[in-house]
Amino acid sequence: MVGCTAAVDPLAPGDVGRYWAALRGHGHAQSAQTYWFEWKPQTLDWNWAYQGPHRHAPAGEPPTGDAPLTEWVTGLAPATAYDYRICGIADGDTRTACTDPGSFTRLLLVR
Repeated sequence: MVGCTAAVDPLAPGDVGRYWAALRGHGHAQSAQTYWFEWKPQTLDWNWAYQGPHRHAPAGEPPTGDAPLTEWVTGLAPATAYDYRICGIADGDTRTACTDPGSFTRLLLVR
């Protein structure tokens, strides 16, 4: 991504619930920027992705290493495969950049 390094992290079994998921990633901002998570069913293209809240990251955060990034999403459909990614735009720039996507499946729970 422009002005930062970021990547999505694989989700653990406990990161996906009945109708929710905790999307995870990590990143480091070399320059001040705004970032957000996007997620979508795999059957749709990214133009139809949901966006999480936009958050501001100051330059040099964290001072060393990467900061963990998490977005809790709800309202997920059962038995559906999803893709997710982190996108951002550097302050004063007009280009949005996104990480390579990760994926997960919201399983159908049978009782």
